[in-house]
Amino acid sequence: MKLVHTSDIHLDMCFAAYRMPPGFGSRRRQGLKDVFRAIVQRAGNWPADALVIAGDLFDLDRVNRDTVGLLLHEFRSIPHVPIFIAPGPSDPFTPLSPYSTESWPKNVTIFRRPEWESVPLKDGAFVVHGFGYDRREPGTNPFGTLTIPETDRGRIHVAVGHGTERNHQTPDRPMCLPFEIQNALPKGLDYLALGHQHQTTQIEGELDAAAWYSGAPEGHNLRESGMHAYLEVEIEKGRVNVAQIPSSRVVYSTHRIECTELHGAQDLV
Repeated sequence: MKLVHTSDIHLDMCFAAYRMPPGFGSRRRQGLKDVFRAIVQRAGNWPADALVIAGDLFDLDRVNRDTVGLLLHEFRSIPHVPIFIAPGPSDPFTPLSPYSTESWPKNVTIFRRPEWESVPLKDGAFVVHGFGYDRREPGTNPFGTLTIPETDRGRIHVAVGHGTERNHQTPDRPMCLPFEIQNALPKGLDYLALGHQHQTTQIEGELDAAAWYSGAPEGHNLRESGMHAYLEVEIEKGRVNVAQIPSSRVVYSTHRIECTELHGAQDLV
């Protein structure tokens, strides 16, 4: 089975705090749309058996009508690929969210509540489990509560959710639905698709399943430097192969320059 895994795109995010030149924010918002469009097109052309988006697809407080139209158009362009969205803290499933007010294509499944829901594919040979935020801070934490019946363990099982694995918390990210990986991997699960960390991260250890943060497909600021990626996952007979696919069109970097001998700004440039 082939899976495209991404998260934390943050379409329509605000860049005003970064003190960049006029027009920078508009260009960056368009750039994020271009990066996401390329991921959707890749899922359709590969073709993937599913596209999973592990939260924070957009920023709910800022998402506009054009962006919603883009999402609808792109998802309709790959009707043969099931799409699973697990809303996160930036794009929770609320009564006023586009998730609840729009009519989404038939190939799109949006997990609406902070409790696990299971969707079988390929005549039941492949099952996607997921949950979504119904507010910025859900009252319950679904991590550690997913179970897979013993009679279903011959199938391929993928779970998708947004939260903080305690041993992989980073100073620049707030804690969201914290969990420990050993308690979050039920027997029978093959792959856990995570969102929240903006750098691609494999959760390593003696685990019964593969677990990855896809990271944001493009950095959002200087703290998120370097090339970013999305993940292409292949699962077959208990083996999971994960490929990091570079996706950034804008790459942030920090440079240290010796300025002692410089005489002005032009010399620095």
